[in-house]
Amino acid sequence: MKTVVKNLKMIAVSMMLIAVAACKNGHTTTIVEHDDNHRQKIKYSGTIVFNPTNDGIEHISPGGYLEFEDDDRKFEAKQHTVGGIYYRFNGDSEINVLDADQKRLVAKAVKAIEKANRKH
Repeated sequence: MKTVVKNLKMIAVSMMLIAVAACKNGHTTTIVEHDDNHRQKIKYSGTIVFNPTNDGIEHISPGGYLEFEDDDRKFEAKQHTVGGIYYRFNGDSEINVLDADQKRLVAKAVKAIEKANRKH
């Protein structure tokens, strides 16, 4: 029973994040938060679907993207022309498989998007 409830909660959270991250194509959303010690910037366009564990992206609509900056760490994600999601961390080469540290940064972006959209 606990497993079923946990799975239902995970599905509900994933669906909420899908709805939160979705916006009309051509429309860009930028969210910036900063104080003396910390700066965070989120910029996205298109429809973005996060994976069930919220540490990766399953789909970005054509022309859409996600950019995230957290102090000196940043990444961008987009749908590649040959399919799949490609990420670029701190200006490095494009990759499509994330290591544990990169997954943590993507998860941080998901949480920041969710938090920002709860405010509105």
